[in-house]
Amino acid sequence: EIVSTLDVYDYLLRGSSANDVRLQQGDVVFVPVHGPRVRVDGQVIRPATYEAKPGEAIGDILSAAGGLRATAAGRRVVVERILPVADRAMGRDRIVIDVPLSPDGSAPRIDVADGDVVRVPGASDRVRSRVLVEGHVWSEGPQGYSEGLTLADALERAGGLQPDAYTGTVHISRLLPDSTRVQLRAMVRDTTGATFEPFALAEDDIITVYSRTQFRPELFVAIGGAVQDGGRFPWRDGMTLRDLVLMAGGLAEHAYLAEAEIARVPATRDLRITATTLRVALDSSYRFDLAADSRGAAGDVELEPYDNVLILRDPDWREPRSVQLLGEVRFPGRYTLLQRDERLSSVVRRAGGLTPQADANGAYFARLVDTTLTRDLALTEAMRQRDRAGWTDADSGQDARRIDRVRDRIRVGIDFREALRGRSRSDDLVLVNGDSIHLPPFRQTVSVRGAVNAPTALAHTGRRLDHYINAAGGPAELARARRAYVIQPNGKIEARRHLLWVIRLDPKPLAGAAVVVPERSEVTSGASTLATVAMVTQMLASLAAIVVLSR
Repeated sequence: EIVSTLDVYDYLLRGSSANDVRLQQGDVVFVPVHGPRVRVDGQVIRPATYEAKPGEAIGDILSAAGGLRATAAGRRVVVERILPVADRAMGRDRIVIDVPLSPDGSAPRIDVADGDVVRVPGASDRVRSRVLVEGHVWSEGPQGYSEGLTLADALERAGGLQPDAYTGTVHISRLLPDSTRVQLRAMVRDTTGATFEPFALAEDDIITVYSRTQFRPELFVAIGGAVQDGGRFPWRDGMTLRDLVLMAGGLAEHAYLAEAEIARVPATRDLRITATTLRVALDSSYRFDLAADSRGAAGDVELEPYDNVLILRDPDWREPRSVQLLGEVRFPGRYTLLQRDERLSSVVRRAGGLTPQADANGAYFARLVDTTLTRDLALTEAMRQRDRAGWTDADSGQDARRIDRVRDRIRVGIDFREALRGRSRSDDLVLVNGDSIHLPPFRQTVSVRGAVNAPTALAHTGRRLDHYINAAGGPAELARARRAYVIQPNGKIEARRHLLWVIRLDPKPLAGAAVVVPERSEVTSGASTLATVAMVTQMLASLAAIVVLSR
């Protein structure tokens, strides 16, 4: 038998357990399919979807939703309803019912239907009976408005004007009935906000007080050169050079302590002269890291707006410079340069000279690239040479790695033997910071690459270029044999030369060199053939004309 029927909303909404029943062995709790449901949206305490019992009205559903919020309009609710099938017409399946609410928030007796959506609109966002004070006052923000409120009253409520407020004009923006605004203005007597004449305010007025500071130009001074953190700094009346150096983090280690330069805007404006310069004395008292006492030091200089200070670099100061020696030298490592003009041969002697296994002809001398542009150009040229020669990472791993390193360094081709003997000052280079010299072990092979039938490495025999090309199977079908060249182990590139277009002078590859035979495309080959035919035709035509004229 049915012992009891329980409404779960008593638990959920009211917290009542009056109808709770103690269960016994064998009892069955049956939860039936839900009945009509109504969704409540908007300004209620618990917006949700509720199940409605037969006979429940709009007021019951609003009560289940916890009632109206304080932000609800409180005048009406809107019910969106799906009409029963019998009441529908074409294009008329849904309707909206406007339900007025009484002042206490109760709704008239209107039953809800399955699928209803009850929407409770909110109150208007517009705030009335206020004025807004903003700008250079002590307490800006909205204030309550009442009839007879004056500008002086509103500024007094805002705590008065700040000391640097501009009293010449206070702007009042007034809202008109057509929602546009008109600009009004008034003058105040002092920072208390008292006006010369009473100024009546209206609802929604916006009062703006300006500051004298915002009308002043941004005055600054700048410092650069041998300082820790140069840049622009705000100018202050009475600021001196010592103050500016202190604000810039002090002098750098390489600063010149004798004098500094100040560029200053000229007193008279002349289109031809944009600045004048003056030199001012410095001394060790500007080195704040040494805790120098500035009393009795060089006279300080007072700065003017827009001064640009340049702390000079000491021309005699140099950072320690070093170069690196690698490979077949007796004592490889990083060596500090002892003089500005120390040369390659001097550092090699300090490293103990070369070992018996060193290949001086294959020495690799690299120097840091100065600019990004130079680095990009060097990399592009190296890649172009590699592609033209047909190198691969498999058969020319060492050269490929050198090309990869060209992003940071560029190879310098020198005659290392001549440099060590002191016979060639042009090869015995003056070293700079970051130079690196690698002395490889002696290699007994010559590699042949590019447009040959069998690219390979051959034993060095001391023969000339053609010997190695023929030993690698000879030129390929599209080879440009006349353009073949040799990359000597020291990085120098030697190409074939012709004397009087008849005698050919071929370079002699050294041990460890690479012979490169470039390849020409079929388009280039065809174009060259056409150009040759055209030239021969033109020559024959010229000869025929000469013969005719001679007759």
